[in-house]
Amino acid sequence: MLMQFQSEKGMKGTIIFSFLVCSLIAITQASATELWQNNQHEIGSHGYLRTGLGSSDSQTPVCFKAPGAGSKYRLGNECENYGELSIYYRYRFGDGDHAPYVHYEYLKPFLGPYSKSIKLLPFDENYLEFGNIGGTPVSVTVGRHRFLRRDIHISDYFYMNRSGEGISIEGIPLGFAAFGYTYLRHKQVPAGMVVTNEVTQHNHDFSLYDVQVDPDASLALDFRLSRIAGKTFGPVTIHSVNGWAVSAEHKQKNILGGSNTFSIQYGRGAARSAWSTTSEGVDTLSQLVSAQAATDLEKAYTWRLVNHHLYEGNGWAMQSGVVWEDKHSVAFDGINQTWVSIGARPTYYIDEHWRLTGEAGLDYVKDKTAASDGSLVKMTIAMEWSAEKSYFSRPALRAYVSNAFWSNSFVGQVGVPVYADRNHGWNAGLQLETWW
Repeated sequence: MLMQFQSEKGMKGTIIFSFLVCSLIAITQASATELWQNNQHEIGSHGYLRTGLGSSDSQTPVCFKAPGAGSKYRLGNECENYGELSIYYRYRFGDGDHAPYVHYEYLKPFLGPYSKSIKLLPFDENYLEFGNIGGTPVSVTVGRHRFLRRDIHISDYFYMNRSGEGISIEGIPLGFAAFGYTYLRHKQVPAGMVVTNEVTQHNHDFSLYDVQVDPDASLALDFRLSRIAGKTFGPVTIHSVNGWAVSAEHKQKNILGGSNTFSIQYGRGAARSAWSTTSEGVDTLSQLVSAQAATDLEKAYTWRLVNHHLYEGNGWAMQSGVVWEDKHSVAFDGINQTWVSIGARPTYYIDEHWRLTGEAGLDYVKDKTAASDGSLVKMTIAMEWSAEKSYFSRPALRAYVSNAFWSNSFVGQVGVPVYADRNHGWNAGLQLETWW
């Protein structure tokens, strides 16, 4: 496989060990997370692995994503080796699934774009969880954790990404629904400042979920209060900014033969991403050096509509997704953009293990500030082998060919460096993907 490992002391061995463990689990088709169990004690692992090789016009593979789009369609369009490996320990204070427990987990991701070395990323999860408290489904989680993530699988677009360092209380029963609260703290150094000049963003998330609308439908409501805490560093003052966001998500079973999820989101000010990012970035913080800039950011907003549907029959299956997003922060950073994304991935089951899979996706981006727009179409055909006959069955080994076409206005921004002077391109390769 097209993989090179960095040679920093102590790092190379760790990465190779992680990769070999992930590969071993993939090859043995392990789906269970439990590695060892003795009475109330349990040790296990969660993880993910995506690796492969390929070519774009006989060169290192490149991927195709529309400038300004929040995601790209994944099948035959991923240009890196990526993995996550976690280890956990759980102790149950009794027998059965409803017994109180304490759970500790540590997860480390690693990433390596094709033809480059694989590097360990900063730890993604390191948390302690206390569950089934007092004989109830209530749990308390402390540390760095992916507290809540919702995505469209075919584009890997996380429109709800509540991740980071904090504390969460979930599963509080209300009879008609469950309630949860999460506090996230994110510290960053504004661009151009020294490492000791940290600015903190505070997020308070309130969730009402599992609201039964009817026997086949449920509703989740989320609300966020956000604040970038201003701070003075010598002659420079980073001004405070407030914000808020709201989200409503409706899940419906038995619609068009499958399940459908529809979400509407709005974010403003310090919460203008409406959960698609965990916090504002360092470049944003570096601009908050005046009261006017802070006021302009508080007026920034994002509207987003998301819909994704999954059908899984005996002979074939398909996931489809639609995103409409409108960002407006002209006064602060000149952004006035609309992004529309439409795509689907149908799968035809040849037998219990072999399947023929295709994917087509369209991303359209209109930059109203620059008075320009453009679109990108990506199409892929793949032959896959998977462990069993199921849309999300993994491990899966696939051979694929992808073609993409984009507007002339995107030339030089898509498929670089291989297709830097063209408005179309292709790639082909092999990929192994698994999770457990």
